[in-house]
Parts: sequence; structure tokens; C-alpha cells
Amino acid sequence: MVDVASDVKRQRDDVVQETSTKQEDQVRATECLGLLQRMGNREHRRKLLQSWLITLSFFSMGLTIGQVGTTLIDLQLITGTNLEGASAFITALTAGDMIGAFISGAVFNKVNTLLLMFISLMGMGVTTIISPYMSSYPLMIFVRVLCGTCEGIIAATGNACQMKMWRNQAKVMMQTMHFAVSLGGVIVPLYTEPFLAKRIMYTESGTSNVTTGNASGVSPTSRFSDTNVYYAFLISGVILLLTSVPLVVLFIKQRSPTIQTNSEKNTNVQITHRKLPCFLHLFMLTNICLMFLFYCCAELTFSSFLMSFLVNEFDSLTTSESLYITTALWASFALSRFIMIFVSKVISSLQLLSLCVLVMLVAYIGFFISVVLKSITAIVVFTSMAGLGLSSIFPAGYSWVETDLLKVTPRVSSSIMITGSGGRIIIPVIMGFLMDQVSNWWFCYTVLGTTVLVCLIFIFLYFLNKLFLNKVYGPIILIETLDIDNEQDQLLIKRQKKDQVIL
Repeated sequence: MVDVASDVKRQRDDVVQETSTKQEDQVRATECLGLLQRMGNREHRRKLLQSWLITLSFFSMGLTIGQVGTTLIDLQLITGTNLEGASAFITALTAGDMIGAFISGAVFNKVNTLLLMFISLMGMGVTTIISPYMSSYPLMIFVRVLCGTCEGIIAATGNACQMKMWRNQAKVMMQTMHFAVSLGGVIVPLYTEPFLAKRIMYTESGTSNVTTGNASGVSPTSRFSDTNVYYAFLISGVILLLTSVPLVVLFIKQRSPTIQTNSEKNTNVQITHRKLPCFLHLFMLTNICLMFLFYCCAELTFSSFLMSFLVNEFDSLTTSESLYITTALWASFALSRFIMIFVSKVISSLQLLSLCVLVMLVAYIGFFISVVLKSITAIVVFTSMAGLGLSSIFPAGYSWVETDLLKVTPRVSSSIMITGSGGRIIIPVIMGFLMDQVSNWWFCYTVLGTTVLVCLIFIFLYFLNKLFLNKVYGPIILIETLDIDNEQDQLLIKRQKKDQVIL
């Protein structure tokens, strides 16, 4: 009897396993068929092409962003100012960034996205090329504002456009797009380093040797050789100009009546969002903007002032060695964003954001301790770890807001960008003064303090949404209304809705 029962149980398990395998194979086949059907749709291909062109634009933008910190000392030499004065270049760039976000929010629904990004890329390319030729301090400030304005338009328009095209499925594209930014940040120090100014170290006997170190608040003519950073800016500017060409080509092709008709036919999808009272909506938006504000402060401070902090704090480090540590930051930043493209398909935006915030906090605490202990190896490790944590907070944060808190409209996107730019305007001025006039250690205090604030606001928003908003107003469920003609499409929609479940 025991043997018979065992055989029956074994047969039942085999049947269950076989049934499960068949269901999985059916789901896989359905997904493949659905993918082929979507790729056969001209409108879907157009959206994919536009998304990849926006991603390419973000890569080019990453080149300019990556040059902010690595060329700060050289721009300081060109204009003959100190670190406090040079920090205004970062302020000017981020002030323009905020202006660009304002412009994007105002004209997003009135001007074609491709045309807007084409003009912005052209403007950013030209201002990048001419920036190192502005030896006059006011002119340098003016040009950096113009460059930042173009950057702000590209960033705000690109983020809003991706969310508009892909809605709750945008998290993979958002990760890919922001990976492109960090990839540009990794590449730019590699071709910028050969053109940086070299520091001349004088010995007591009056002889000198040329190294690649740096110090703040010293006379540029007596301590540094001439800079050739013009070539580095030229390379970045030309890439920006070349990137703009496919956008205007696609813009011209989209104006054909055929494509416009196909676009108009894609109106069978509707999304319903949770309705919040006006004051509560503004309160949520304010806290969301504050979270991104403090994140931008931490990210900009660490990426832009890391090289200056290391050179000024450690006499044994040269500019090249400090630049390589900065490159390690961008490399881990890019690697993490590349990995997150695939991870975002497996875990929710909330889980991804929680992981990144935790890693960022641990990394900055470790960095602080490493500086206290004067351990260069530990500094490199925790700098790389910081890149891992910083990498996906912005795209994961956008996706989390869209799927759990508020609908990310162009105005919401611009509000986030404007607030973040406000922090980027203020923090360089504060950091330049504190590091130049008070103590170099304010670099560590600032990045750690702003990171703690990001964690606190994130935790507050999570529990506010879970314990109050979801119970009173219901969860922000994205409801898709489609004209479904077959069971295969129905199965795909059911699986998509399961993927929207957030912890």
C-alpha cells in the first residue's frame, strides 16, 4: 500500500510539473509573439527609435557633465580666480539648468520634442566649444549659464518624453537613459586628462619638476604650466553637434502625413490615476522635490568637488591620481546603471530605490571614516561604492513617483528638475566658500548630511503613502483600457499588471 501511495504521489507531482512547464512555455511563446507583433507596428518602432536617440543625447550630455569637476582647476587658471570664484562656474551651469527646466515645462506641449532637443544639443555643443576661450570671468559665467540652459532643456524634456511614451513601463528606458549619462562621465576624463595643466613643484634649491598635482588658493602663474583643455572641450562639443543630427532627421520624417496618421491611431490606451486634494498633491510634490533636491546636492558635491578635495587634503596625491579616483566613481556609476537596466525588470522601483539609498548612505559613512584614517585604498573602494548607490536614485525615483505616488506630468518633471537645479545652484557657492575659507572637511560633512536627509524624506514618503494615502484614497493603480481581440494579448496585459505590484 505504501508503494502504491508513493507511485500515485509521484505521478501526481509529474503531472503538476508537466502542466506548469507547459504553462511557462505558453507564456514564453505568447511574450515572443507579442514582441514580434509590437516590433511589426510602425508606431512602436518610432517610439523605440525616438527613445534611443534621446538616450544618445543623454550620453553626449554626460560628456559635458563629466567635465564639470575634472576641468574646474583649468577653468580657474584660464580666468585667474581661486576655488571660491571657480565654484561660480558650477553655479552658473546649474542656474542655466534650472532656467532650462522652466523653459521645458512651459513649451513641452507646444513645441515638437525632437526639434526642442535638436536646438538644445546644438546650443550646448557651441557653448561647450567656446567655454575655455572665455578668459574674462563675467563672460565665462554667461557662457556657462547658456550651456546649463541647454542641458536643463535636454534633461527635463528627455525625462518627461520617456515617461509620456512608455508610462509605467518606462523604468527600463529610464535606467538605460541615465546609464548613458554615466557612460559619458566615464569616458570624458580619459580624453580630458592629457590636456589638463601640470603643476610645477619648486624645490628649495630653486629647481623645479613638473607633476600633475594641484593646490587651491595659489598663484596659477607660479605653480602651473599652460593648459590645453581647449581640445577636450572641442571633442565634447563636436560629439554634441553630431548627436543632434539624427534628431532633426527624425523630426523631418515625422512630419509626413503617414506617420502622423499612425500616431493618431494609437489612442486605445487610457490610464487612470489616483485623485488627491490639491493641498495634499502639493504637499507630496514638495516632499518629492526636496528628496531630489538633497540628492542633487549630494551627487553634485561629491562628483564636482571630489578631485579638489583629494588634492588639497592629501599631499601625496597628484592631479592624475585624483582624476583616476574620480574616474572610478564614474565607472562604478556607469556599470551600476548598466546592471540596473536588467535588475529593474526583476524588482520594483521601490525596491531598487531603497537599495540605492542604503548603499549611498553606507558608502558616504565609509568614505568619511576612510578620510579620517587617511586610507587611500579605502577611499577608492567607498568612492566606487558611492557610484553604485548614486547611479539609479534619479531614474528609480522617477519610476517610483509614477507608479506609487503621483503622475509624472511635464509640470511635475519640470518641478523636480527646477528644485534639483536650485540645489545645484546653491551648493557650489556654499562649498566653494566653506572649502576655501573654512575647512576642506566641509566636503565630507555636506555629502553625508544631505544623504541622511534624502533617507529621512524617502522613509517619510514611503510610510505616508502606505499608511495614509493608500488607505484613504486607494493605491495609484494604472488602469489600461485596450481593444483586446485575442487571448494572447489578454495574457500579456495580465502579466504587465502583475509587474506593476509595488511592495
